[in-house]
Amino acid sequence: MKTAYNGMPVPKGSRITWNGDNLVVPKDPIIPSFRGDGIGPELTSASHAIIDAAIALMYRDRHIVRFPLDASEDAFAKFGNYLPDDSLAAMADFVFSTKGPWGTPNSGGRESGTVRSRRANDLYQNIRPVFHIPGVPSNMKNADKVDVVLFRENMEGGYGGVEAAPNSERAKRVAKAFNEDGFSVPEEDTAMGLFIATKDGTKRIARAAIKFALDNNRKVVTIVAKSNIKKQSEGCFLTWAMEVAKEEFADAFISEADFKTKYNWQVPEGKLLVNHRIPDAMCAEIIRRPEIYSVLLCNNDFGDIISDLIAELTGGLAVHGGENAGKRAFLYEAIGGTADDIAGKGICNPMSLVMAETMMLRRMRWSKAADLVIAGLRKTVGDRTVTGDLASKMVRPKAKKVLNTNEFKDAVIANMKAIAAASAKSTSPRKCRATTGTCKCKCKKGAQA
Repeated sequence: MKTAYNGMPVPKGSRITWNGDNLVVPKDPIIPSFRGDGIGPELTSASHAIIDAAIALMYRDRHIVRFPLDASEDAFAKFGNYLPDDSLAAMADFVFSTKGPWGTPNSGGRESGTVRSRRANDLYQNIRPVFHIPGVPSNMKNADKVDVVLFRENMEGGYGGVEAAPNSERAKRVAKAFNEDGFSVPEEDTAMGLFIATKDGTKRIARAAIKFALDNNRKVVTIVAKSNIKKQSEGCFLTWAMEVAKEEFADAFISEADFKTKYNWQVPEGKLLVNHRIPDAMCAEIIRRPEIYSVLLCNNDFGDIISDLIAELTGGLAVHGGENAGKRAFLYEAIGGTADDIAGKGICNPMSLVMAETMMLRRMRWSKAADLVIAGLRKTVGDRTVTGDLASKMVRPKAKKVLNTNEFKDAVIANMKAIAAASAKSTSPRKCRATTGTCKCKCKKGAQA
């Protein structure tokens, strides 16, 4: 195993390992951290402080050993490479890693570092839980009814990078081949991109989404596919995903037809409704009736779009995080952009990366710390103590305090400390003060007094 990455020695701590398919998380796991571009350094600093404080409050003998490594603009400045091989290797070798936002050109130029990191480590699941924290401003009246976990296939769809530039020999060959089969594709001035859906790729993301739903008592998995128009590519995505539900989870699966007729619009205990929606219709319906959706299973393209849509319903990208999961590696990311216009000003909202790292804590089975972080955020934002991005959206009621990034971090940590102290006090055994008779707490000492 390597002792240094990008010239940086591995810090003192222990590596997360695997025992078969089970994670073995030590009390001092080493976790690589890529701070990101733009506001990334500020997000990373604040998020790590909040997460590390929660761990210290809930587990006196545990802590994360952060391993700062370079990627994107940081890496290019040092190595002339936006994503060095050592950075990719660290993601695999240490199992868990975190990242701030990475910039990517809108057209032409270099490949997305985020996409490359997913491909290099086969991070085929992009998982985004979306729910509303009271106090976070939203234009949606029923934002409190949104509680969705979106599973996006990360490796295929239109994001596979199989493209042809206009007037290239590849584009002309593809157009000619289709035209010979009776299609009408212009051979000149035509750009092309291939949408890919494989049986294995579809089935493994479907399997992950359905298993998650059953393990977390979620009653509905909705497969999102434009199968009425793209009958082969997205039609197969729907067909293969439904095969997983019917064949591999037969004891739990119920169809939408049975849901309506046999079960009278109720999902019985231990059962799972697996249904299908056209993406455009679903986008409209989730605004009107968000409570009917629980787990969404999407291909790469629509998963990207719909996850941002749902996030905006509950406050925007700045308050939600994401997990990229594979068989042997996990990458946790802030899902918003680099926000270069406010970078370095110390005013960004760190919640996106904080929320992503709570997902990491749950994957590590350090859920007490994750719960404390969420409680701290709820208390802080519920008191209308927020950063400027949220304050600007608050109308009635307005924000009470507008904080910079560090002040918001300090407020969350202070609230976590108060919550942890109150919880410890309420659960600690009371000291019996009885001197005669039987005390109210019925303890042995009181009974004997």
